[in-house]
Amino acid sequence: MKIFFSLRTQFSNLGDLVINRLLVKEALDSGNLFLDVNGVPDWYLNLILKGVDEKAVLNNNRIRYYLLLILVIIQNKSKVVVILKPGGYMACNSKRMLLTRFLQGIQNHVVVALGGRVLRAPSSQQNSKGLGFLVDRFRLSPINNQLIRDEFSCDELKRLGFDSTFTHDMAVLLFLDEVRRVIFPNSLIKNRKKIENNNVVFSFRERSWMHSTYMASTIKKMDKSYDSIFVSQVFSDNKLNAELADSTDSKIVTYDGSERSIIDVANEYIECKYVVSNRLHVLMIAASFGAIPIAIVSADDEKVRSFMVRIGMEGNVFTSEEWMLMPIDTIIIKSEPVNATLMKKYAGELKETIRLAILNE
Repeated sequence: MKIFFSLRTQFSNLGDLVINRLLVKEALDSGNLFLDVNGVPDWYLNLILKGVDEKAVLNNNRIRYYLLLILVIIQNKSKVVVILKPGGYMACNSKRMLLTRFLQGIQNHVVVALGGRVLRAPSSQQNSKGLGFLVDRFRLSPINNQLIRDEFSCDELKRLGFDSTFTHDMAVLLFLDEVRRVIFPNSLIKNRKKIENNNVVFSFRERSWMHSTYMASTIKKMDKSYDSIFVSQVFSDNKLNAELADSTDSKIVTYDGSERSIIDVANEYIECKYVVSNRLHVLMIAASFGAIPIAIVSADDEKVRSFMVRIGMEGNVFTSEEWMLMPIDTIIIKSEPVNATLMKKYAGELKETIRLAILNE
């Protein structure tokens, strides 16, 4: 199987780095991989391709990449698949995004017209309005298989007139030890069992309901037996988490794009007992290391709520209103650990779903 995939994404987001690296691994396990690396920073490319750079064909010229794609499709027909990136697809909010989505639609139609296939990796969907709705429909209509990670997105696709395959987020694969080591090698992670302590890691993305002063006051009211630590997995989250860490006299660890920072973040997850966040991949990465995930959600966090409910952890989901009114000690006491056996089962199912989707079986 000939697999084409673009690495252009949110380079500032550790969660996106993780799921893209996992997808590269699954693609390499299923065939020959051709990567569009045009505009991809060297530091990001080094992290993605560590250990696999000799197994993938890289192309940093977009025109040559598409010419190669067309040539390979003509030669191999249905043995060629273009994979669309995993993660979230928000509604169009600018003319530039509208144009980009339209051009992506042209690519998808050309690939299918020539005899190739288009596969959507596990992702979320938020429909655009007006002209954007028509562009969404145009872009998605040629896709042979759409892997969708939450119920809201499945409903959005139904409104567009498309079916989808309901599956888990790519990061579920981290619950398989051999897969997690692709991102977090044992040699670089502290070699010890889960420490019995009451460390609580907090990690937040900005939301309209948040008020940093009040949030800091709430965290400081935690029982003194808990130690608060802040982690920022996304560059744009740094300011908020740094302010909260400073206001609560807490340690902060920040992902900055370096391998060292990835290891530092992982080690905080290894050592903590709880992780409180409104970011899906913070919760999932930490939970794969044994932390108890506690989700704080608002109307903007449907994918987080949907994931937690689907893995049977709705008791660990709290609304922003509950977060503001309920003592953190109570939230922590109410939360249960992840069923690791069940998560490994889900990971195995997702791995097989992706393999079959790539191979069109």
